Formats: sequence, C-alpha cells, structure tokens
Amino acid sequence: MISCLELPTVRDKPVVFSTFLMWLLAELFQELPEVGDPDKPSWSFL
Repeated sequence: MISCLELPTVRDKPVVFSTFLMWLLAELFQELPEVGDPDKPSWSFL
C-alpha cells in the first residue's frame, strides 16, 4: 500500500511528484482489468 497524501521529501518538488503520480496511474490502468459497468459492485479488493 502506498500513501500519496503526505510525502514530505517530494512535497517541494512538483515535477518529481507529478511524474510519480503519472507513472502510478499508468501502471494501474495497464495492470487492472477493465470491468465496464457491472450490475453489482465487486468488493473483492477488501
């Protein structure tokens, strides 16, 4: 689990922080399956 809410070492470096967030989002979209609009929500990640 990664918490991006408080990262004091990169808080003052917006380029590093935004690059990290873009990389993280790209990885999530690439790895997670696309479900579409399911009838019932799946809470299997809990």
